[in-house]
Amino acid sequence: MQLALAALRRSNEVQGVLDFERYLRSILSRQHPALTILELTASLSAIDSLVNKLVIRTNADMKHIDRKLKSCRDPGSHEKSKKRKHRSRGSPNE
Repeated sequence: MQLALAALRRSNEVQGVLDFERYLRSILSRQHPALTILELTASLSAIDSLVNKLVIRTNADMKHIDRKLKSCRDPGSHEKSKKRKHRSRGSPNE
């Protein structure tokens, strides 16, 4: 539930569609009366902090990672790839 609320809060910061504090209070009163608004807000802030620390990979990074994964799945393909690269370096067309 907290991940979903953190995503909703983050989205609402951009869109500004609802009064998020009021929404939280209504959820807490119905579902989790023992949990305080401060505890939930602190938890959501911790999730936000972790999300902000995420590193978004570029397409080039993802292609490199994908090649490594393919190599791990089929070690023989790694050797074939090396041979192809080695041959292409010496080609007179470059």
